[in-house]
Amino acid sequence: MKKTLIKHGRRIGVVLLSSLLGRDWVYGLIGLLNKHVLGRPIKSVFLLYPANKKYTEAYVYHWYAKTMKWSPRLVGLLRQTSNWGLVFGISASDDDFLNKAEIENIKLLVRRLDRIKGLLRADQKTIAGILPSLLVSRGIIPADESVERKTTVAAVLQAIELVKEIEQMAVETPVIVLGGSGFIGSGLLEANPNNNFYPVDVGGKGYFGDLSEKFFSQPMIVLNLTKKGALSEYIPYLWPGVVVLNEVYPEPGKSEVAAIKEKGACCYHIAGVKGRAWPAFPRGYQGGIPCCASFLPEKEGDGSFEVIVRKM
Repeated sequence: MKKTLIKHGRRIGVVLLSSLLGRDWVYGLIGLLNKHVLGRPIKSVFLLYPANKKYTEAYVYHWYAKTMKWSPRLVGLLRQTSNWGLVFGISASDDDFLNKAEIENIKLLVRRLDRIKGLLRADQKTIAGILPSLLVSRGIIPADESVERKTTVAAVLQAIELVKEIEQMAVETPVIVLGGSGFIGSGLLEANPNNNFYPVDVGGKGYFGDLSEKFFSQPMIVLNLTKKGALSEYIPYLWPGVVVLNEVYPEPGKSEVAAIKEKGACCYHIAGVKGRAWPAFPRGYQGGIPCCASFLPEKEGDGSFEVIVRKM
C-alpha cells in the first residue's frame, strides 16, 4: 500500500511540477535568480528516460508519457553537496534513439535542452543511458563536451576499488571490462593504463572464455559496461570468487542475479553518487543520483564525490 501511494504521489507530482513550472519564462526567471541573487547554485540540467516499462510507471501515468516522448518535462530536483540540478524526463526509449528515422527528433531534443540550460544559466547538461554515446558517434556533439563520460569513468574507478575493499580482493585483481572499446569503456582504459584491465567487446565471448581459462578459480572482477541484457551471455563462464560489477542502466534483473549466484559468484550494482533527489530516483538508483548526472569534485579527495555500490 505504501509503495502504491509513493508511486501515485510521484506521478501526480510530476504532472503538477511540469504544468506549473515547465515554461520558458519560468526557467528564465529561475535563471535570473540563479545568477544574480543565489550565486549560481543551479549548475546542471539532467535528462532521464525510461529503460523499461517499470521505470516509466515509476514516474508518470501512461497517458502523460504519450505527451512527452520528445518534449522534456520537468520531473524533479537533485543536489550533490552544494551543487543543484533540475531533472527533466522524456518517454522515448533506447529503440527510439537507435532508429535512424528519429535523428531529427534527437537533434531537436538536444537543442531544447541547450535552450533550457541557457535560460537557467546552468553550467552543464547531462543525459542518462546510451544517448550521450550516440550523440558523439553521430557527430551531434563533440566528444569533449560529454560530461557524462568523465563523471562515469571517475565513479567506475572508485567503485572498483570499493568492491575490492569490501570483498577483500588484492590490488592486482584482474578486471574484465565488458564493452571495453565503448563510450565509457574506452575512457576507462585511457584513465587506467595498467595491465590488469582486459577489454571484451561485442562478439568477444570466445576471448572471454580464454580469459576465464587463464584466471579460472582466481578472484576476478567482471565490469559490465555493455548494453542492457548482454550480461547474461557471459554468466556461464563465471565461477565462485568472481564479482560482477554492473554500471549498465537498468540494473540486472532478478533472473540475471539468480544465475550469477548459481555460479557461486556475486553481483554489485553502481547505484550512483551520494546525493539527494526530489522525488528520489526509483528502483536500483534509490538513495543517490546517477553517475552521469553528478559533478566532479573541485579538489581531489574532498569528499564531494562518493560512489554508491549495492550488493544485489
